[in-house]
Amino acid sequence: MEFEELIFASDSFYRDHTLHCLWVFFLGEYIRRHEEFAPIFEDMTETYDTGAIIDSLFVRLGITRYFDDFYRLYRDLNIYKEKEDAIRCISALTHDLGYPIKKFAKINKSIKKVLPFFSIGDYKEFSFEYTSLQQHYITNFINFISSDIVCNPQITPELKFFPDLLTFEGTKATGINLETVDSLTQEQIELIKKHLKMPLSFIQSEAKTLTFTSDFQNYEHGMMSAFLLAKNLEAFQNIAYVAGDHFSQYSVNYADFMAKQTILQSIALHTNATQRISKIDPYTYLTLVDELEEFSRISRASQNREFVAEFCTSQIYMEDQWLCVDFTFDNETLENLDPERAFKGRCKRFLTLFDIKNMAPSLKIRLRCISKLKGKEAIYQLELANKYADIQINGTSEYIPRYLKSNEFYPKEEYAKL
Repeated sequence: MEFEELIFASDSFYRDHTLHCLWVFFLGEYIRRHEEFAPIFEDMTETYDTGAIIDSLFVRLGITRYFDDFYRLYRDLNIYKEKEDAIRCISALTHDLGYPIKKFAKINKSIKKVLPFFSIGDYKEFSFEYTSLQQHYITNFINFISSDIVCNPQITPELKFFPDLLTFEGTKATGINLETVDSLTQEQIELIKKHLKMPLSFIQSEAKTLTFTSDFQNYEHGMMSAFLLAKNLEAFQNIAYVAGDHFSQYSVNYADFMAKQTILQSIALHTNATQRISKIDPYTYLTLVDELEEFSRISRASQNREFVAEFCTSQIYMEDQWLCVDFTFDNETLENLDPERAFKGRCKRFLTLFDIKNMAPSLKIRLRCISKLKGKEAIYQLELANKYADIQINGTSEYIPRYLKSNEFYPKEEYAKL
């Protein structure tokens, strides 16, 4: 809090991150707990559902005792599910703890402008760097948040009949094929017990490792927030973590690992430039809510450097399976308030953040900036869905690259061809 007062003084357009974190938490809980928003969270339960399907298959065949590794993970996955409230809370409240580092350069610049008036020409800027002794910890920290626990059934030639035991919707398992399961011979059941392998592995994503390393080098505040938690809180230390395959011999608390890794990775991802959201899961949830809370925070947003209690009002609701976000600008007391400029900023961020080509059917977003300012009345609208993007002003579609003045974005027709 004390340092945030200093940051306020250094930035004429600084937004309060202490209250922002509280509001991200409350907004996230509102969305997650209200039934009307349930459709956008359909994919969050996919991992649990797959585990339950495999479990129901093994139970029906009476072979559960042959797959200890799977059941340890499946048991801990359910414990992890019970921790989701705590995961959301900690992620929301701590996701901007590393923000002060982002402002050091600006403070340095401001100080440098003042010093010549005191005839001070020899000035050494505040700077910092990590020592070689700390690099080992940093490397392991990045490897940890870049890894996932994976349990993939290995289907050998002897088990070519195994996929027929499950029902699918696309590539997603939806249940077991009771008729086929009940028609299995004892010989086929013995083949499952003998040949079906379900090894657990820590799979490290090289892509995540590289992008997280880049974030660390650039002191991105999401990465710095995650690092602060891991380095200073006992709860995030001494996590059993052994990279590679065949680690079931080690004493690993999967629920503990997954909960802490989810918190750290989701915090690091919320400022990661390469993140692309195709569905809402535990790792992308924080980023979505943080973006929805973009405008509604106390700030020094006016040209007179006064605290502004209401930059705009927000309304978030579901309509015909669309997640609708309305930002209404009606504060006539603020000078130079520009709803269209704010809207263009949201368009650029959302068109970059969301993986439009691969967006899940359950995720459709309609964002509007509604100007009720006298003489500037207008409705600016952005819609995003699978292979669909459209920008409208007062109901008329705009040519997206020209409107945003960037060829980084495609016309509406090109998004449909992705």
